[in-house]
Amino acid sequence: CRECKKWWAVRDSNSRHPRGKRGALPAELTARRWRPHKAFGVPAPDALDDEARALFESLRLHRREVARAEGVPPYVVATDRALRDIAALRPGSRAELEQAHGIGPAKAARYGAGLLEVVRLHREGSAAR
Repeated sequence: CRECKKWWAVRDSNSRHPRGKRGALPAELTARRWRPHKAFGVPAPDALDDEARALFESLRLHRREVARAEGVPPYVVATDRALRDIAALRPGSRAELEQAHGIGPAKAARYGAGLLEVVRLHREGSAAR
């Protein structure tokens, strides 16, 4: 049933079924715990250096402000993966920005100026230190 597929960790046959039924769930549901697939080539937050991590946080703040202003969820502006790519790439132009995952010509045209401004300000701030 649908409830069983959402059930994460059932370890023995005496565990309760989500709908109150008793009994074991199918073996494919109990064999291992579900985990999201790892995306290939995505730098994990821990893989970013300190400067890139600080830029990532600045980009997240900018994304939240833009999303609130437009009344959309933050992931519509840019996903965390896109922001991590931008933080790792540190683009200086719109063409370089489009190299980040999830940033195509439309998003670059709509949000690119703001994202590039955050990167530029971060570069200037870290150069002054």
